[in-house]
Amino acid sequence: MKNNSLLKPLTQAAAVALVVVAVGCGQSPNTGDAADAAKIESLAKDKESLRAKLESAQKRIDLLQSERGSTTTVVNAGLSVPDILDELVEIKMTSANKSAVQRRINYLLESLVEQGDDSVPHIREFLNKMEDVEFAVQRSEE
Repeated sequence: MKNNSLLKPLTQAAAVALVVVAVGCGQSPNTGDAADAAKIESLAKDKESLRAKLESAQKRIDLLQSERGSTTTVVNAGLSVPDILDELVEIKMTSANKSAVQRRINYLLESLVEQGDDSVPHIREFLNKMEDVEFAVQRSEE
């Protein structure tokens, strides 16, 4: 009889728990599906609109490139190899301008490297002159 008296409250508690779970713990039914569907539809329209704009922009780019021509011209800006070598020979470094001159020397040497194989004959000619160039700091007169 004791088992029956415990069984009845346990059964009632289980039934209440089942009803609470089935009802949704007091929450209203989820109506987000309709809102989510509207968001998805709106995003799909935005996606198509953006895709159309992208295609239009790509067509415009292609048109401009075809009008301009497919060849690109490389502009050789900066100093020529003989000018670079002349400036390197003439450069004088003092303690006052050491930092700026070191940056300039680095720039000139990098520019020489960027000239590529075209600079080799000029460099060879310079080396054949057997001139000494020192980039050491000279004492500035105070």
